Parts: sequence; structure tokens; C-alpha cells
Amino acid sequence: MKRLLYLLFATVIAFQTVFLAEQVEAAKKVSLTEEQVKQLQDDVNFLTRKTYASSLFDAKDVQKLLEVRDTLNSVADGNMKDLTYAKMFSDMAYVLSKRDYKQDAIQYYMLVKDKFPNTIYAKKALIELENLGVKFEDEAEVTE
Repeated sequence: MKRLLYLLFATVIAFQTVFLAEQVEAAKKVSLTEEQVKQLQDDVNFLTRKTYASSLFDAKDVQKLLEVRDTLNSVADGNMKDLTYAKMFSDMAYVLSKRDYKQDAIQYYMLVKDKFPNTIYAKKALIELENLGVKFEDEAEVTE
């Protein structure tokens, strides 16, 4: 009886490992088509303009903000070589910081700093991270 339970337990673990690994890999490979990237860029630009103008967000704008945030979160683990993503993440981090989503803004600025270190967006991210209260341990990390 004990042996049967161990066998059943091992089978369940193996089954979950195989099928969950496939789902995790599929989720990591989220990539956007050219049209989706253009639409995402338009949405980020709209939200950024509205934030710079200090306009009020209505329910539709808040819904768009959350959709864009979720889409960018799903893309964040992918291979982002295009500077379009650096601008989108930087602009969205600005919008999130002004709309009281501080932790998400910090996450996006850190992503820009880490994935696009030699761009102007990384320098802006460092400044904004300091403004948001993020402390860096050593000066070498700040100057990079």
C-alpha cells in the first residue's frame, strides 16, 4: 500500500513537472507582432501625453493603463533588443510613478537600467529611481 502511494505521488509530480514546464516555456516566449507593438506604442504614447498634461484619467484610461501594464509585464522576460521597448518601458514607468503605482514604476525603471544600460533611457531611469527613493549600495552601480 505504501509503495502504491509513493508510485502515485511520483507519477503526479512527474506529470505536473512535464506539463507545467511546457506552459512556463510558452509563457516566456510571448512575443508581439509588429501590429501589436505599434498598438502598444500608441497606447503608451497616449497615456504619457495625458500624464504630462496632468489630465484626469477616466475609467477607460485606467483600464488601458492596466492592460498596457499587463502586456509589458508579459513581454519583459523576452528578448528585447529594440530601443522601442526601452522607450515604452521608460515612458510607462513615468506614467505609473505619477499615477501612484510606485512599485511597478520602480520595476520598469530597473528593467530599463538592466536591459538597456548604454542608452539615455538608462540614465533617466537612474535619476527617476533616486527620485523614487531607491538607494544603491555602491557608486559603481550608479555610474554604470
